[in-house]
Amino acid sequence: MRKTIGYSMVAVQFFAQISPAFAGVFQADEQSVAQTAMEAGRVLQGSNSGDAARQLLTSQASGQAADAVTQWLNQFGTAKAQLNVDSDLSLKGSSLDVLLPFYNTPKNVLFTQLGMRDNDGRFTTNAGLGHRYFTDNGWMLGYNVFYDVDWRNTNRRYGIGVEAWRDYLKLSANGYKRLSDWRQSPTVTDYDERPADGWDIRAEGWLPAYPQLGGKLVYEQYYGNEVALFGESERQKNPHAITAGVTWTPFPLLTAGVDYRRGKNGADDTRLNLGLTYRIGEPLAHQLDSSRVGAQRSLAANRLELVNRNNDVVLEYRKQTLITLQLPPDVYGAELTTVTLTPQVNAKYGLSRIELDDAELRQAGGKVISNNGQQITLQLPAWSSDRQSVTLSGRARDTRGNLSDIARTRILVSPAAQQQLAVSTDKTTATADGADSVRYTLTVTGSDGKPVSGQAVRWEHNGGTLNGENTTNADGVATATLTSQTAAIIRVAATTRNQTAKAADVTFVAAMQGELLADRTQALADGQEAVSYTLTLKTTDGKPLSGKNVTFTTTAGQLSRTQGTTDQNGQLSVQLTSTRAGQAVVNASVDGTTISAAPVTFENHLDSAIVVNKTSAVADGQDSIILTAVIRDAAGIPVAGQAVTWHTDNGQFTQQDAVTNAAGAASATLTSTQAGTAQVSLSLNGTTTTVSAPRVSFTQQLYLTLQAGRTTAVADGNDAITYTLNVRDAAGQPVKDKAVQWSTDLGTLSTLQGTTSAQGEATVTLTSTQAGQAVVNATVDGKQISAQSVTFTRTVRGVITVEKERVYPGSRQTVTLTLTDAAGNPVSGERVDWHTDSGRLWQTQGTTDAQGRATTTWESTTPGTATITADAYGQHYSAPTITVMAALTVSNVIGIDASGADGQNFGKRIPDNTWPGAKFRIDTENAAGTVTWTASSPAVSINGNVMTVKSNPAGVTLTGTDADGQTVTLNMGSSWFAQSATESGFLNIDVPGSAINTCKALNAGVATESQLSEIISEWGELQKYPGWTSLASNWLYSNTTVILSNGRTYYRAFYLPQSVVSELSGPGGYYACR
Repeated sequence: MRKTIGYSMVAVQFFAQISPAFAGVFQADEQSVAQTAMEAGRVLQGSNSGDAARQLLTSQASGQAADAVTQWLNQFGTAKAQLNVDSDLSLKGSSLDVLLPFYNTPKNVLFTQLGMRDNDGRFTTNAGLGHRYFTDNGWMLGYNVFYDVDWRNTNRRYGIGVEAWRDYLKLSANGYKRLSDWRQSPTVTDYDERPADGWDIRAEGWLPAYPQLGGKLVYEQYYGNEVALFGESERQKNPHAITAGVTWTPFPLLTAGVDYRRGKNGADDTRLNLGLTYRIGEPLAHQLDSSRVGAQRSLAANRLELVNRNNDVVLEYRKQTLITLQLPPDVYGAELTTVTLTPQVNAKYGLSRIELDDAELRQAGGKVISNNGQQITLQLPAWSSDRQSVTLSGRARDTRGNLSDIARTRILVSPAAQQQLAVSTDKTTATADGADSVRYTLTVTGSDGKPVSGQAVRWEHNGGTLNGENTTNADGVATATLTSQTAAIIRVAATTRNQTAKAADVTFVAAMQGELLADRTQALADGQEAVSYTLTLKTTDGKPLSGKNVTFTTTAGQLSRTQGTTDQNGQLSVQLTSTRAGQAVVNASVDGTTISAAPVTFENHLDSAIVVNKTSAVADGQDSIILTAVIRDAAGIPVAGQAVTWHTDNGQFTQQDAVTNAAGAASATLTSTQAGTAQVSLSLNGTTTTVSAPRVSFTQQLYLTLQAGRTTAVADGNDAITYTLNVRDAAGQPVKDKAVQWSTDLGTLSTLQGTTSAQGEATVTLTSTQAGQAVVNATVDGKQISAQSVTFTRTVRGVITVEKERVYPGSRQTVTLTLTDAAGNPVSGERVDWHTDSGRLWQTQGTTDAQGRATTTWESTTPGTATITADAYGQHYSAPTITVMAALTVSNVIGIDASGADGQNFGKRIPDNTWPGAKFRIDTENAAGTVTWTASSPAVSINGNVMTVKSNPAGVTLTGTDADGQTVTLNMGSSWFAQSATESGFLNIDVPGSAINTCKALNAGVATESQLSEIISEWGELQKYPGWTSLASNWLYSNTTVILSNGRTYYRAFYLPQSVVSELSGPGGYYACR
């Protein structure tokens, strides 16, 4: 069982509903009480006074940071910064979450939630989107999706959640699905990790009758073989956990609670919580009023509350494959031979050994000859017709005891065959020096001519020393080497399976003797003075060896030659020089033999120089000059370990090196209380040497004061602050003609150098175009003094710009406020409040960005003028006046008669009855410039604002557009007369040219009385219009007939212009097609 006691400190939480007027405003008494309460909560966590003091310091620093972050983020939504502090002052568990709504209505909230946290050294971020719907019966139903990343090892997952909340109750369910696969764990050795899949169900509620008391219940289920639901050290398979908790909120400021979580196999933990939630802008009395706790439990108060989910990524672990072993699947060999197989091992911590199970091999009569982890050599058993193969298995173990899976190989044994043996040598003559060797090669082949591997070999010889291989390799080959220290003729033979092969005789001759002597043991390392070496070669019986090729090498310096040949006396000479001190050994190589001379020593020719970090210091016993001596040899190489002794004729050495370091350098620090010059020297190897270092001086003690004329100025680049430096000596007298170096960390100085006057004074002025605090420094003779800090304040100017100053109702445009300081620099982070006396503002509050700009969208509503203003940085700004013009409309539609004069006024509509050649004019009002008309079909032609109908205009749309892009549209009518009264003829007689045949050809019929009555009623005096002028004082026949009392049939006809309707008995006259 694991018990964990934690203390959670929740930083100040802000809500978007708090009035902006209260942002940043605190009453002194409220702030003091709140701060005292928070500090008291922290002190309760300490075990003693020392812990309490330490936690107070930690809480103050982290609390200020959490307050600032939360206060800024809550301008946009809901933010919660959490600081977890345990008894060890650990900050693990700190977090920051913010919910930002981007669509917020009484019924719906669309939001994004962002978060980050640090638990157990893992930094996790969460990004989510969600939707909440508020029903009429008091429920909130929501869903969300999240993307979580554990950045310690880039573990990624996504989560899907649902919510059902109401007053005093919150229900949530979440599912978690991994997006990333196995990665090596940075915290658990030899393990991989990945996010675990899982889900949880959460319930949280409060008593309506006593809302101060609440409880929660959480069930969590995750899947995997080793899931760290309760931590890395308590990994379980498919773990689950049930958490039960109780909270008590006596008043809004304070919440205390306890959570108990229990999982599989008795895993559990307990957490005590103490939370202080201070709401900025809300009176402290309200936050201490227990009756206000109930309001926090309402659904309205929690509509922008953070999503209830597990934001930490729960991980699953698996053991890595640390060691693998692979053996050949099959091994072939003849009976009673040896075979070698090579295992393939991959081990993270290195191979310790291979553990073989050779029981079956031994039972068959074979054995394991050797097993060194790199190769395994086997003695094969005799062949048997009952058993042609045996199995050998094994496991590899690493240096930490980890075992591989079992690997197996099958050994296939074949019966022996007749063999052929042959032994060869690489040479037949060698030197009897015990080193020069002869190589013998035995080749064994079967009756089929193929190599026979694994055959046991026995070597025999009559002299010298022989080292040979005991078995043939895969090529049927075994080798041996022979050496001798005495001159002789030696015979060698090889035997395998009772067969013997002899090699050719080898003759060993007497060995060579050599000597390499130097003419001296010491020389100067100047690259000029040389050591001469002589090489002499003889046989063991004293005869000179001439004509021998020699290669010379050296461990240091430069040789006069690297190759040569011995003369008739068996001798060869070489010379050695060096530019670096140290020992050198010369070697001569002859026929593979190396002859070395005795070491010689090259000594340094030393040189030295001294440098100083400055040439002047104050004679106060404190201000120091550092002198550094660098010792080099004749080649310019630094000499380490050289003894040095420092001397001076003025002052004292407060520190001095006695030996040079690896860079050949030694340093000393010189101070003095007496003004004047000092000459420094040093001794090398006991000899005093005055070096050419610059002479140093110590000056009198100075006393400096630096005053600013004032402590504030405007950051406009012009308002200047004057600084005065006063320099006095120890007696209080002014010191003139002293060089002064000026510097500042903000702004611009009038000069960077100056000189004190006879009064010991020097002045400089400081201006700045950037707001902030500035500190000016003055330096005299290496002594620096700083003035008190001064403050430059900024002057903010603002300009509002609009996209258009002349608009129409319903148009939208962006309005921009730009804030700059006196130097023209953008002013960012300033709150802006927008106002207008007409129209609609889509955003009434904003903040200036990095370019000093804040924008809003304004929409025009009614004609007139509008003024948009903004309040920022305590100032009021106005935009140019915007004129809202009246919308473009149709004023009249006028018919045009045959003479071009105005006819019937149709009001604001287009006539419904038209014919080929019908004309009308469209007049508009409130137009900007000329109105351009277009038709959606060539059925209507347009000349300016006069429309002429060409063909059936049914469905045609007429669109007028003015210079400002305003449009007005009209739709044509569907009552179409295919032919006006242009023809006269028989009406209903079926003869060519009759009315019924003419209209039929136009896909129309002869117009009826009601149709003619409709067009006459709409157009008035129809005979005045194109296509109808033939009706002046004429009858217009309709297709409507009546039978009078005399029994005869008559046509109803119209007489224009009086529009008299009567019955005519004639067979025909003027007619129209419809």
